Amino acid sequence: MVAKTEAAKQPTADKEAADKALADATTAKTAADLAKKTADEAAPKAAEAFTKATQERDKNNTAATQAATELKQAQDKLVAAKDAAAKDPNNAGLADAAKAAEAAVAAAEAKNKAAVDAKAVTDKTFADAEAAKKVADEAKQNADKAAADALAAFNAADQKVKAVAPVFQKAIDERNTAERNFKAAQRSVERAAEAVKKATEALPGFEAAVKQLEELGKQADANLVATQKVATESEKPIRTVAFSPDGNYLVTAGDDGMVHLWDAQTGAAVETFPNQNAPVKVVAFTAGGIVSLAGNNTGVSWDYATEWKLEKTIGSPDDAAQIVDRVTALDFSHDGKLIASGSGEPSRSGEIKIWSLENGQLVCAEGAAQRYGLWPGVLARRSVHRQLRR
Repeated sequence: MVAKTEAAKQPTADKEAADKALADATTAKTAADLAKKTADEAAPKAAEAFTKATQERDKNNTAATQAATELKQAQDKLVAAKDAAAKDPNNAGLADAAKAAEAAVAAAEAKNKAAVDAKAVTDKTFADAEAAKKVADEAKQNADKAAADALAAFNAADQKVKAVAPVFQKAIDERNTAERNFKAAQRSVERAAEAVKKATEALPGFEAAVKQLEELGKQADANLVATQKVATESEKPIRTVAFSPDGNYLVTAGDDGMVHLWDAQTGAAVETFPNQNAPVKVVAFTAGGIVSLAGNNTGVSWDYATEWKLEKTIGSPDDAAQIVDRVTALDFSHDGKLIASGSGEPSRSGEIKIWSLENGQLVCAEGAAQRYGLWPGVLARRSVHRQLRR
């Protein structure tokens, strides 16, 4: 868990840095998009103002040119009128024409001055509009570039987040898995410690049970030696042999007065049938079983092919009273009405359950390992018997 936690630090730092870079890029992109929107709106307005100023400037330039022309014409007429009046001083008409020419020059000069002033204003407006248009165009170009750069930075940051996210998630998943495994191991250690404690407490009783089993084993060995001795001393000749029609069994008989059934493939003993305490002369298979003829002229028939059928199953995965894990011990009650099963998870816990042979239902259950200090793998028959007596 420590190793996986340490391994997750760098991917976590990379993920946090990538998330921060993406957040900063998102903020910058939002600001750049806003600036671009403002520049996009300002550029057309500046272009429109520039176009209008250009039109006004051209109009006033034309008016100023026309006023200057009219002034020149009025001045030329005034000179001509004065020259004519000077040549003929007594001519009242020429004098009036000269005065009218002077008035026309004064009016032309006023019109020309107004046109020049208007032209100066529109020239300044045009210059200002041209400068504003240039600024707006440059601002739009800069805003477009900034927006494109911000978008590229945002895409790069987004790709970085997508690249580090799987590494980060994998490291976090491995860390979480290691943490769960660590906690599970802790629980296993705790359960093992408790199991060791219980086993230590149960050790004296277990040792006594083992000692008792060893004594029983010694007694059984002694009984076996004695039985083998008796069997050897009582061995008598075999007089007759026969095979079953399917070849799966063979039967032997002889002077011991017994009929012995054997597995023809393995040679293992299957069953022994008692005769009339007289030597058997002939034995044979029939369609219904085995018949033998003894020396005292008596015949006996046995059914050796008894068919076994499943009557009922005790315990079910869908049953709340199911048997836990494997069954390691079985025993019947003396009256044949009950059967006890010993089971449980290896190295964990054990249980003894009493079942009814009539209907297969659970009669009672008890944790044998906790009560008697025994694990399922070594459930002693004395514990089962104790339950049955209850």
